[in-house]
Amino acid sequence: MRGFATAPGRPLAHFVRRQVPVRASTQDMVTAPTIETMASGNLSLRITNDITWESFPSKAQEFVARFNGKVLRRMDTPVERMWIVLIRLRPFWLTFDDYPLGLTLDSMSRFCNVVVRQLHRELGGTHDA
Repeated sequence: MRGFATAPGRPLAHFVRRQVPVRASTQDMVTAPTIETMASGNLSLRITNDITWESFPSKAQEFVARFNGKVLRRMDTPVERMWIVLIRLRPFWLTFDDYPLGLTLDSMSRFCNVVVRQLHRELGGTHDA
C-alpha cells in the first residue's frame, strides 16, 4: 500500500492548502445572508459563516448594535452560545452554530418573520424563503 505521492525534494506541506480566515468589518460582516425555514415554520436568518466560538460575543454585539437592538439575556455555556435579543420590538434567539458553522438569528414566533425578511434585504440578501 502506498502513501501520499510527493514530488522529490518537496515536503508534503507544500501540497496542503491552507485557508486563512478573512476579518470582516462591521459594515461587511454579512456578505451573503440566507433565510432558512425552521421545523417550527418560523424563519432563521444565517448572518455569517465567518465566526468562531471565541469571536461570537463581539460579532453578536456588532450585529445587535447595527440594528439598534437590545440584549435581554446571554447564555454562554461550554456546549452552547445563545443570546435572547430584541430587534425592532421582536424577540429572537441569536446563536452560534457549530454545524453548519454560523451566526444565526432565529425567530421566536411567526410575528418575527417579517423582521427577518427586512433584515435579510437590508443586509443585501437577494432571495427570500
